[in-house]
Amino acid sequence: MTENTAFSDPVVPSGFPALLGLSAGLASLSCCVLPLVLFSFGIGGAWLGRLSALSAYQPYFVGAAVVFVALGALRWRRAQLACRVEGCAIPLSQYLVGGTLVLAVFSIVVALLFPYYVEIYLEGGR
Repeated sequence: MTENTAFSDPVVPSGFPALLGLSAGLASLSCCVLPLVLFSFGIGGAWLGRLSALSAYQPYFVGAAVVFVALGALRWRRAQLACRVEGCAIPLSQYLVGGTLVLAVFSIVVALLFPYYVEIYLEGGR
């Protein structure tokens, strides 16, 4: 009757840090990329300009996203290793957590590289 408590924490689900990482990654996009995407789809208004005020907080959002993605990846990897050791089937939720982590990493990379892309694009691609 030994339970492996290192891999299963009933208080925090394994997908929760990944979801927080994705949320923080999307928040880091809110100052620059999100207004551009919304404007491209024809969604706009005076409130759209207020999102640029979040650019001062972008480093904090990126930092939080990196921390949460790292925690989510650690918990996801531990669950994968526990299933390999114990021989259990990998549930669909673990694939969803992995996909969420990939989306979070993608949003972080876009948030970090977008200012450089815009600078190159506005200079004429030199």
